Amino acid sequence: GARAAVAVKSLRAARSGAHVIALSRVGVNRRQERPFVDQNVKQKTMVSVGQMQLPIGGDVPGSVGLLDAFAQAEETIAAEARERGFTCTVVRSGQLRGNGPLLLADLSARMVDNLYDVKFQDLYVKRGDVSEGYTKRLNLAAVMRYLVEPKSGSSAALPEDIEVLSVVTKTNFFGEQTLTQPTDRERRKGYDMAKGRAPPAVDADTIERLLAEI
Repeated sequence: GARAAVAVKSLRAARSGAHVIALSRVGVNRRQERPFVDQNVKQKTMVSVGQMQLPIGGDVPGSVGLLDAFAQAEETIAAEARERGFTCTVVRSGQLRGNGPLLLADLSARMVDNLYDVKFQDLYVKRGDVSEGYTKRLNLAAVMRYLVEPKSGSSAALPEDIEVLSVVTKTNFFGEQTLTQPTDRERRKGYDMAKGRAPPAVDADTIERLLAEI
């Protein structure tokens, strides 16, 4: 589509020696496994049910699964990097959570997102595509910004492929299990998303330390 064409054009403008930061998802390299199969379904056509429009029809012609689309993007970036001589860091998020672009009418989803902003303030960074879970939008944005503009004086080499999660989970026969703990109650005090009091994004020093530890 048009956005893909713009992205490819930007890649082809990258000079030899440049470094590209690409946002992708965990599960791209494991999209035939649970739970990623369910995250990779093709877009469905809308069907009228009473006064509602629900995505319960057949596959939209020409559509691809979300993780398939990310995989295609990664392949394109890798090919352009080889041809043009630039390097790349792939940043993998989990399913996005935290205060974001939700409809006001979607109250239940907004309540869950607001909960994430306060309850899960920590960040877990690993190399590669090895985990599953959820990522706060605010902290993901902070990591992307850090990678584009590293902390002054930092000499650490940027990694090639990392995953950034706020909550690490594991899916087994019994369902989804949370492996990481929520932020302790003391650090959650004073924040209330309903009143506009949100915890700050993860800071540059913390991001630098997490990257150095992987």
